[in-house]
Amino acid sequence: MSGIPMVIFISGLVILFVYSLINLIQAFKASILWGLGSLFVPFVLYIFVGMHWQTTKRPFLMSLAGAGLMVLSALIAAMTGSGSAS
Repeated sequence: MSGIPMVIFISGLVILFVYSLINLIQAFKASILWGLGSLFVPFVLYIFVGMHWQTTKRPFLMSLAGAGLMVLSALIAAMTGSGSAS
């Protein structure tokens, strides 16, 4: 992967990381148990997001957008052939 797809992928990765971290911080603000559960137990963060939708809606949707950018970059790389080893 090189050029534009790599830039899109890294941008998506940074967006995903930052906004997931914001949701994790929101979980710790609500309760130490929510925070620790979100950090160590799979899918607890998603339960937290569902239960506290008003405060976590924007960071969750932005993290989904970051993941979408990562998928888009993989599709672009596959379609242009820039992901193949030469």
